[in-house]
Amino acid sequence: MATKIISVCGANGSGKTTMAVNLATALTQTGSVVGLIQTELAYPSIQGFLGMRIEENKPNIKNILFDTTGKYDIEQQFQQYPKNKKLFVLSVSNYIDCLTFADKHVMDDIQSVHKFWMNLRLSNFDYIIVDCDNDVNNLLSTLSLFYSSAVVEMIKPTVQGMNYFRAFEPFINKMVNRKANTPVMYVANADENYFGTSRFERETGIKFFAELPYDKECKDCENAGIPVIEGYKGSIFKNYPKHFNDFVKKLMKEITSVNSKNSLLIDNTNTGGETNG
Repeated sequence: MATKIISVCGANGSGKTTMAVNLATALTQTGSVVGLIQTELAYPSIQGFLGMRIEENKPNIKNILFDTTGKYDIEQQFQQYPKNKKLFVLSVSNYIDCLTFADKHVMDDIQSVHKFWMNLRLSNFDYIIVDCDNDVNNLLSTLSLFYSSAVVEMIKPTVQGMNYFRAFEPFINKMVNRKANTPVMYVANADENYFGTSRFERETGIKFFAELPYDKECKDCENAGIPVIEGYKGSIFKNYPKHFNDFVKKLMKEITSVNSKNSLLIDNTNTGGETNG
């Protein structure tokens, strides 16, 4: 069975990295082996949410992106999260210089990026969770949308959140594979400037797939390098992990439904649209 890729996108500060880390963690709790990828290449981020450090001379994403010989196996460049044997992380090192990937030629080989994602769809992971970049010129990030089984778009229901949504939504819809019926799930992530999902839905015409409540303890967990659903103590919403896991179950149900519809379409195409009986 092909690896399912789930891309998580959203504005900076929307909670997309928090979602990516906790979604990956939640999926391992179902017994799945999960790869977690940071596509922002200017500085280390995602490993900090897990309390990890990635050394420059150890497996990391730079080895793959600078590889001109094909000697590096992508899966071998993931590092296992020490506290969870089913979670593996692919990111830049903790000592990356922000100019390392400034040369656009590094990322302009579109065929290599296509190959990167095609190889991961045939990997030993059950799921790949992608923490997307906001730079539309980052091919590693943007092409993940095309190869995804689902896209989770994190949205702060605020004025700035609405500005981001209107600017990026046409691009995201253009990049996802509509032939594969790839669903885009809008998740409202409340914060202190939250003006409500109803107004956001009314002014944009979208329907939120789920809503996550604001809780400052989420930030406390991030600063401590612990996934929220593992380290949450219950300061406000005592059932936050359950709330999040309910979202994950709903997401998996949606992906399974889309896969079933796609399989039916393929079967009908192969049989010329004929049905038995």
